[in-house]
Amino acid sequence: MKDKNIKISGNFVRIHLSGSFLKFQSIYNLKKLYLQLVILTIVAFFWGLLGVIFVQFSGLYDIGMASISQGLARLVNFFITSQNINVDSATIFNAIFWLTQILFNVPFFIFGWFKISKKFTLLTLYFVAVSNLFGFFFSYIPGIDNFFLFANLTTAKDGGFENLINEKGVQLIFWEKSAEKQVSLLFYGLIWGFLQAVFYSVILIIDASTGGLDFLAFWYSEKKYKDIGGILMLINTVSFIIGYVIGTYLTGSLSVQSYVGDDKHQPFGVAFFLSPNLVFTLLMNIVLGLFTSFYFPKYQFVKVEVYGKHIEKIRNYLLDNQQWFSITMFEAEGGYSRQKTQVLVTNCLLIKAAKLLEDVRKFDRDALFSITFIKKLDGYIYDRRTNKQTKHGTENKS
Repeated sequence: MKDKNIKISGNFVRIHLSGSFLKFQSIYNLKKLYLQLVILTIVAFFWGLLGVIFVQFSGLYDIGMASISQGLARLVNFFITSQNINVDSATIFNAIFWLTQILFNVPFFIFGWFKISKKFTLLTLYFVAVSNLFGFFFSYIPGIDNFFLFANLTTAKDGGFENLINEKGVQLIFWEKSAEKQVSLLFYGLIWGFLQAVFYSVILIIDASTGGLDFLAFWYSEKKYKDIGGILMLINTVSFIIGYVIGTYLTGSLSVQSYVGDDKHQPFGVAFFLSPNLVFTLLMNIVLGLFTSFYFPKYQFVKVEVYGKHIEKIRNYLLDNQQWFSITMFEAEGGYSRQKTQVLVTNCLLIKAAKLLEDVRKFDRDALFSITFIKKLDGYIYDRRTNKQTKHGTENKS
């Protein structure tokens, strides 16, 4: 292998440094539809399988509109179990838990079709349908309802109050009870939050989403140039609270109305609302938002500096190909060699910097390409016009 480090003089060595600017950078280059569908199918497979393990039988809730359908499934399952209704409760529970999410998404598909893009909506429709069908079928694997990575979250060790709740199909644990269950549920939330962030980032890179309220988050993010991670965290929290109240707070309280116990566990009391299920799902949502911003920094602004000998050629190429970067150019003098070098400076989005690097390397393989993250920016930037957007701004200001 040829050594790219070249000795210049004495102990001075020119060292070649290189690094990927974007996480999952290779996925950004997938433009063929069949490859995008393959990636979405793989993600949907694991989303459905792990959703059964980490959410359906743990008492946690998923993100977005899914949490509401999950809450309804748990509410219906509670009434069937508590009233001893002679129906196939497992099928009803699984169908509501997974398949109603597809129906709930219909208004959002219409919104996305007209407000975002047809391709985005169709890819999202594909992912929502496939992932929920995978989850529905995986929920029928024999014994999966009693498969836990850590402690068993449904078996009561002390009987009495906790056993009464579990017998009626309510997935709820309390702070005063088994610490083993609390720690297990905490790990479930942290792991699933991280995995969702990875899956979700890949889905967004392909230009799709998980459906539901994601359409609103994506639309607002595009319209206001806001980071999508924080927006997701907010809307997911609101939808989760609704699902939690329906599927856990209400069902848990109704299940013990006839039970005479201590004052800490009165129906509709604080213990039923501020449970580990609530706290750890909120924590999971925070992990999801933070890691989504990390893996998919769509609106992270950076300052790019390019030092090279062919800056004029790079400038002409960018202008001829309508690459809307606002450019500042000047000549600098090396402090050691006193040689003149040209410098190109621009402020842009991080995901655009990767494309800019490709353009620079077409004309100057030895140019120094430097990126500095910008925490605050006040002014305007250029962004290439698309079918969904209009051009923004006239010049950079940082």
